[in-house]
Amino acid sequence: MSSLECDVSNTFSKNYKFSERLFDIENDMSNELELLNFKPPIEYVYNPLKYAKNLHENFTKKYFEKCTKKILFLGMNPGPWGMCQTGVVFGEKNFIKDWMKLSGKVSKPHIEHPKKKISGLECNRTEISGKKFWGFFKKLCKTPEQFFKHSFVYNHCCLAFMDATGKNITPPEIKDLAIKKKLYEICDRALIKILKEFHFEIIVAIGKFAEKNALTALKKNGIGNVKVLSIPHPSPRNAKNFSNWEEVTLNKLENNKLLKFFKDNQ
Repeated sequence: MSSLECDVSNTFSKNYKFSERLFDIENDMSNELELLNFKPPIEYVYNPLKYAKNLHENFTKKYFEKCTKKILFLGMNPGPWGMCQTGVVFGEKNFIKDWMKLSGKVSKPHIEHPKKKISGLECNRTEISGKKFWGFFKKLCKTPEQFFKHSFVYNHCCLAFMDATGKNITPPEIKDLAIKKKLYEICDRALIKILKEFHFEIIVAIGKFAEKNALTALKKNGIGNVKVLSIPHPSPRNAKNFSNWEEVTLNKLENNKLLKFFKDNQ
């Protein structure tokens, strides 16, 4: 067996298509989100699950198809130079091309901000958060196959938001409380479907926003058998933990007895 293959007979049928079921959940979420009417200061909304669909599906088919996962790394929403460009969570282009060995077509969002152009794998900017996140796990796991043997990555929200200047607006910064509530409800439903469908046991929330939303969604849906822990967000905006992010993250994984899942003897 390859390093990504495992026994799925206890839970899933032999012909079960992990990636196709995930696409169904994501598509349902995307279609619901497209019905929301975002108001200023939000002027631009990017959905990489739509315009970067080809590359996103290539990633998912390669790293989510063959076995169950124990750990779900949960991010907040796409960054302008990461997932917005590649359709992959924290998808810094060099790690997507050179480490994960992925390729794929990326088109354009419906309305594109001139300062946040989408170039796919040809993007000339680097997402610092993605470089830090995947750089850490490359050092720890050596191969992407080892990381994805027991884990997967997913963003709570698949949309990126910008104001008229191109400045990023994160989900918690959305001022329209009614639309924010609807946004969270749609994203929560998709997250719960994913947890139930694929039997994840542990959520590693990347940042406090992801942790709070995961705990809220689990409590609201009466799910008590999924453990939630958090690591700091690897963004430069997180000044408190940015310089020692690797050390803090390593300690958190070690203290929760998760390091073994990223070693090649597991």
